[in-house]
Amino acid sequence: MSLLMVLACLGASHAFAPAALPLKLAGAAAPTLGRGRSCSLSMGVERGDVIKGVVPALLAGAGAAPAFAMKKKPVDKGDGKWANHLGEFTDEEISEGFTTTASGLKYKQVQEGTGAQPRTGNTVTTHYSGYLLSNGALFDSSYDRRKPLSFKVGQGQVIKAWDEALLDMKIGSKRILVIPPELGYGERGAGGGLIPAGATLVFYVELVGVAP
Repeated sequence: MSLLMVLACLGASHAFAPAALPLKLAGAAAPTLGRGRSCSLSMGVERGDVIKGVVPALLAGAGAAPAFAMKKKPVDKGDGKWANHLGEFTDEEISEGFTTTASGLKYKQVQEGTGAQPRTGNTVTTHYSGYLLSNGALFDSSYDRRKPLSFKVGQGQVIKAWDEALLDMKIGSKRILVIPPELGYGERGAGGGLIPAGATLVFYVELVGVAP
């Protein structure tokens, strides 16, 4: 069964990856199932895995092998305590100390990095936690999975705000991003309602590594 068929079975809308990660599947049409056909997944993917990030992880780069099928060197699992947030966000929490870019992205530098700064096309490794601004609900966290996310930055593999933010960060940087819908998942939302249409997102993002 193809990956797109898996996404269709799990209820993903349009060509977006489920909202568990800030990934998108660009330029692909979602498959349709014939009337009366049932959807049986033989690769052990459960609906909960979408939220955990298993299925979106398969979309990280053209031709990338499934993460669970690859043996990799140990990676920095990170300390996600700084990215923990409980309850709704106050006005002060999303305004004090923030800078707004020309695109409308707001960010706050929590920790200044001292390492390399990525260029377009580099592979970056990141840790993050993502929340809905409307109610403070956590919708995904690589810290909780204890596994960072890697992708080619500036190539449209992630939502626009992530490309913009990470190209301006250095290894070791930690930022809080407030992302308007037009730089996130727009009016379509994602994840079968996990991220509603028109949602503003708050991401705590750490740049862990950069590779050519």
